[in-house]
Amino acid sequence: MTSEHDILVVDDHPLFRRGVIQLLKMDPSFNVVAEAGDFEAAMVAVRERDPDIVLLDLNMKHTSGVEILTAIKAFDPSIRVIMLTVS
Repeated sequence: MTSEHDILVVDDHPLFRRGVIQLLKMDPSFNVVAEAGDFEAAMVAVRERDPDIVLLDLNMKHTSGVEILTAIKAFDPSIRVIMLTVS
């Protein structure tokens, strides 16, 4: 029996976000429950979808991934966050 991990993908580049989601879909233990491209959408998804893991872009255009990380941890410290960056 495999355990499933509910994942939220947060990145301001839609093409990159879709690519990450497609890769995650290849593994049945990952269940992408939502995606977001900015702070507001990310926090709505965290509140409504209750992810186990958030894959979060560090460098976003209009906000810092660290700001989103801080808000996620203030809302629910048990959510695991993996920060991503291309630089």
